[in-house]
Amino acid sequence: GSVAVVFSAAFRCSHAGLKDAVEDYVKKLSAVKALLEDITTSQRDVMAQLGNDISASKAVPAAIFSALRALKLHDDLRSDSVERRDAARSICVSLVDMTPSSEDDVAAPSPVPADATSSEMMSSEPTSSEMTSSATHGADDYMVLSETVIYAISVGGDTDTIACMAGGIAGAFCGAATADPKWAAVCEGFDTAMVLADKFHTHYERVNK
Repeated sequence: GSVAVVFSAAFRCSHAGLKDAVEDYVKKLSAVKALLEDITTSQRDVMAQLGNDISASKAVPAAIFSALRALKLHDDLRSDSVERRDAARSICVSLVDMTPSSEDDVAAPSPVPADATSSEMMSSEPTSSEMTSSATHGADDYMVLSETVIYAISVGGDTDTIACMAGGIAGAFCGAATADPKWAAVCEGFDTAMVLADKFHTHYERVNK
């Protein structure tokens, strides 16, 4: 009898905890939508409203926001509105080539202030030629993937988890061909990941015929 009481109490506590976590997650998804209305929002506000730690409810929303923010910038950069295009250019970190040319060039990143904007992360202002080159590369999805990952890292906290999820979302949307080849060259385990991805795809096609 006493064991049953203990298990019953544990179940109620677990159920209540899960309910609270789901409610918190739903609130954060609503916050993602609100934050997308103003993509100039600082990383400090993103951290405060979405979180950036190891828990799912405080990591997944930040990853989703990072990917959707980059996709919105992608649309704004191609808007008929000069105002929208200029605003997007002013905060796009991926308009400047921030990737290393070789493994020897990889250096530890400098700490990013919690309230820094994306434009403040740049080491220098982009030139007009850099903007034109980056903004017109291929189908422009190239910028989306880079922007997503760089911004997700700038949010701080559990950066490897958040940036990995955000990059996965953007990569699935944009396609593998939009990944920066220079990133692939210095990314540990890239070849293994590609082999596994091909196997997953082959299996998916086989079971869904």
